[in-house]
Amino acid sequence: ILNLNFRDKKIVKKCDGIIHLAAMSRATETYKHVKQCFDSDLKSVIELIDIIKNNRLKPWFLIASSIGVENYERKINKRPYEITKKAAEDTLECFANFYNFKGIAVRFSDIYGSEKDNQKKIIPSLIKKLKYDKVVIIDDPSLKLNYIHVNDLVNNLCQLIDKIKILKKNF
Repeated sequence: ILNLNFRDKKIVKKCDGIIHLAAMSRATETYKHVKQCFDSDLKSVIELIDIIKNNRLKPWFLIASSIGVENYERKINKRPYEITKKAAEDTLECFANFYNFKGIAVRFSDIYGSEKDNQKKIIPSLIKKLKYDKVVIIDDPSLKLNYIHVNDLVNNLCQLIDKIKILKKNF
């Protein structure tokens, strides 16, 4: 998304909506590649807003954020990913209201069901163990898992997109 050429910018200006799913979400990677995290999570949102801000007919703009942004203000140790996602939400809200377009931030929880799932995460690990009839012990009764299957996420996003235009507020 960064450094779009003239033709790409023309396409963005004519679109009905923008879905921004770019992210660098693995915590260790965000610390190693701070600029790349900033560019994918925030700078690209700013560049897209800059392209559409003066359109007569502005596209709606949906960004993928993170459940990690919830309770952001109370967190002591914020990760670069949460910082850039929160900044992207705030940026989208500010400019959606100022330039009068529909903007929405969707906070994803952990997603599973892709071939690219990190096999060290709990759902892929559980699936693998259960597949081979291995014993699974969860010894913390207070453990709360908040996962969504990639297909359910896509279906929910499609339903949300159908309703974006009828939102009363810009953000």
